[in-house]
Amino acid sequence: MYNKALNIFYELAKIPRKSWHEQKIIQYIQQIADKKNLNYNIDLADNIIVFVPATFWREAEDIIMLQWHMDMVCVKEYWSDHDFLKDPIIVSENDWWLDATGTTLWSDNGIGIAMMLACIELESHPWLELIFTSREEIWLLWASELDASLLRWKILLNLDYEDEGDICIWCAGWARVEFSKKYSLERERGEKCNEIILEISKMKWGHSGVDINLGRWNAIVSMAEFLNWLDIPVRLIAFVWGVAMNAIPSQCNVKLLVKDEEYAYLENAFKNFIQGLWERYDCPDVKGEIKNIEKYSDSYMDISEKSSILHAIIWTNTWVIDYIDEVKEFVSDSKNLWILSIKWGMMNLDYCVRSNNNDSRDQIIESLESTFEEYTCNITGRYPWWQWTKDQTSLQKIKWIYEDEIKAVRGKDLQCTIVNVHAWLECWVVGARLGRPFEAISIGPNIYWAHSPKERCELKSIELIAWVVEKFLS
Repeated sequence: MYNKALNIFYELAKIPRKSWHEQKIIQYIQQIADKKNLNYNIDLADNIIVFVPATFWREAEDIIMLQWHMDMVCVKEYWSDHDFLKDPIIVSENDWWLDATGTTLWSDNGIGIAMMLACIELESHPWLELIFTSREEIWLLWASELDASLLRWKILLNLDYEDEGDICIWCAGWARVEFSKKYSLERERGEKCNEIILEISKMKWGHSGVDINLGRWNAIVSMAEFLNWLDIPVRLIAFVWGVAMNAIPSQCNVKLLVKDEEYAYLENAFKNFIQGLWERYDCPDVKGEIKNIEKYSDSYMDISEKSSILHAIIWTNTWVIDYIDEVKEFVSDSKNLWILSIKWGMMNLDYCVRSNNNDSRDQIIESLESTFEEYTCNITGRYPWWQWTKDQTSLQKIKWIYEDEIKAVRGKDLQCTIVNVHAWLECWVVGARLGRPFEAISIGPNIYWAHSPKERCELKSIELIAWVVEKFLS
């Protein structure tokens, strides 16, 4: 199954699949289903459900659903001209890893899609319902249109986890909180100024949930700290960045008006600040750049409003808020500022709030609303946290495969750990819409730096998880 899944993954890498643009990968899955004479259904949210009949002697067994998402987080290096609507992902393979050139790899969740399609050809399996979901990376929008009446499964196996030794039965809830406000513009009064662009790039990328406690600091907040720290009254023209809700921003840029006599001071201050980021957050690749613009704007943000928004961004605590335990290994609550847009008289800020407690999540939202009380607020999601019991049959079977079968058959001693993840998994949505008792677990191969251009997936780990999935279904 491993070789089959890997070959399918290479085929999938050729297919652009940005959120809201999953049509080509849906067509690819349709073609495979048609070739195998399998029934399938595409619902109003572009989820595709493929029904795979059981091997004839296993028709009485519980139906198992395999579920993974089709879309990818589209993040690229600052130098890349990759077009996620039409260009293939350039995948490279060495002795240990799969990675991509200048972009995210889409091992999250392309490896899962490839394994699902490879499962169709297994010699022995129960009835399977393969759900390929759309737009998971943008607030799980597919969930509102999923037609649960078509589903009969009792056991769900999700492959959206990123550590081969972990079995996830618990995930955080979350919400998207957006703020917007018009701001006053001032006009340049004939002073001799330079219009410049300050850019921070190549800080450490990371997933805004599972990597939030690893010291990968938010580049937007870092730029706000620098502007707030300056001793000169620079004029703010624009401050813009935003890539993906699930990514910690590793770069951003700001457009300023600076007086001629203050330019040298700003240049030296910015250089020292970048050096400080390197030392403070262990990001030796971080880069700071100043670009001069010959034609400049004659309007900029009111100085008092600039000060107010910078203070709000800095003191909102865009990082870990609390931990589950004293050793600070498992995050309970966090916030990530993933979009900031200040330009043309309008401010927009988007926060992703995550929590392992619904009350805590709502308290964090209330705190944000208090900080930005003069802004228009829009809240999307409010998805609750999710936890299954440790005595479910499917969990015990997966544990047995990990702890006994892997050691006996593959000669590898792998102790599995029952874990929670500080991100929101689709299992809960699917189960909630089912409306009857069910079991659900999430596993996956070792994926590092997900949702970033440095994303890579371990080949041996893909092989191991493929074997676990095959054994689970056999």
